Amino acid sequence: MLSFFLPGLGHLYAGSIFFGLCTMVGTFLMVPLAMMVLVVGNAADLLPVLYVGVAIGWIAQIYMAYAAAEGADRRAR
Repeated sequence: MLSFFLPGLGHLYAGSIFFGLCTMVGTFLMVPLAMMVLVVGNAADLLPVLYVGVAIGWIAQIYMAYAAAEGADRRAR
């Protein structure tokens, strides 16, 4: 559930340090860059597509963090 609040945090908690850091850096770099392209490039009609893409990516990484935590829990037993 940590990934719900901050993308990549659930992976860090589960022990997937590299993937968690890549997710955090990717989120913090790509979202503002995509927004700048939309604003500067006058592509405001693509804004809903951007929001849907970000939402799908966020939900996918929440699930992947959950699966990583489950795997880490099974290995710890």
